[in-house]
Amino acid sequence: MNWTPSFNSSDIDTGGNYSLLPSGDYIVKITDHSYGKTRVAQFDKIEIAFSPEKHPAKKIFLTLTVGHDQEQTRKIAEEQISKIFHACGMEIKSGQAPESLIGKTLLVKVGASPPRGEYAARNTVSKFRALDLLGLAANPKPKLKHDKLDDEIPF
Repeated sequence: MNWTPSFNSSDIDTGGNYSLLPSGDYIVKITDHSYGKTRVAQFDKIEIAFSPEKHPAKKIFLTLTVGHDQEQTRKIAEEQISKIFHACGMEIKSGQAPESLIGKTLLVKVGASPPRGEYAARNTVSKFRALDLLGLAANPKPKLKHDKLDDEIPF
């Protein structure tokens, strides 16, 4: 059976006129992860969603090129993935799937890159930080109580 469209393409706005988020720090949640492959590289794609109450339907997709001929390209991707894991309070181990990041919250610094050629301006993420830097950790670490020690060492 052949598919025939039931719409006119001229009636659909495909301009991608999305408003940018203002630059600043945002609490976000990692909502998805996928793998992809191009002719020359393999990549991890991490989806970050912003607060639905404050920024409905706002997402940023990080594409991290983990498989590439250029060592520097791979190293940058590995550093970014490591920063994301640390910001989520996790250590990354060899062979660990990034899917374990799904559902984790963290603080990101969002900026904007200007339009280039046929591509519109877009939001970018420049930093990944743990929420506990703001005292907002979902599972705060318990504070340790130090008992007074009766020894001769003065510290």
